[in-house]
Amino acid sequence: MNITAQGTHVAAETDLNLPLFPEETSGQPTSPPMFGRRHPRGTSASPPIPLSLAQVSAKWTRVARRLGRHRPVLALILAAGLPVRLVEQTLIVGFSPHRRFQRELLEVPDYRVPVEEELSRTFGVPLAVTTVLQPMRSGQRRDHEGTILRGR
Repeated sequence: MNITAQGTHVAAETDLNLPLFPEETSGQPTSPPMFGRRHPRGTSASPPIPLSLAQVSAKWTRVARRLGRHRPVLALILAAGLPVRLVEQTLIVGFSPHRRFQRELLEVPDYRVPVEEELSRTFGVPLAVTTVLQPMRSGQRRDHEGTILRGR
């Protein structure tokens, strides 16, 4: 008995179109698997799930706490900033001018990459992080350390 394999179909001399996986009987050619290759940063195999700034803001403190369990400095950095804008798959974190040091730390890959990884795990989509200095708006209050206080 002579058995041959081509693509996802296995055939013997007597059986010429026996599908290896029955659900793949569309007859359409498929691209070969990409073993050992990863998708470029910011892309994924499936289309990204729409994500809003409100969703990120709602879980911001939780993400900071989770990161702080392993690296306390990350919780401090994230507590000093707030998500201010989401552009495609880039989250912009705003820092007050008094928090310039924390902003600069978040720009360093050793601090930024774990934050991006945790955000991606939390929301199921790859997110890049960038920062911006944001002056205080009228009506905002600060605590004794200069941190902008959130609504009551």
